[in-house]
Amino acid sequence: MRYNRWRAFERPLAHRPPQTRFIREIVFGQRRSIRYFQITKGTEQDADSWYIMTDLPSDILRLPLLYSLRNWIEYGFK
Repeated sequence: MRYNRWRAFERPLAHRPPQTRFIREIVFGQRRSIRYFQITKGTEQDADSWYIMTDLPSDILRLPLLYSLRNWIEYGFK
C-alpha cells in the first residue's frame, strides 16, 4: 500500500471564506480503474477524514468538490 503526497485545495463555503483542505491518493498495489482517496482538513490523519472510493477519471483536485456537491444534493432530498 502506498500513500501519495498530500495536495492542498480550496473548499468554497457558502457564507464564509474558503477553507484549505488536503487530498491524497491511496494505492493498493498497482493503480486500477477504481481509485481510493483520503480527504482531510489538515495533513495529519484525524477523525474528520473522508475516504472515497471512485471510478471517476476526474482530476484529483476536482473530486472533493464533486463529492461535497453530492452530499448537499442528498441532504436536500431528505
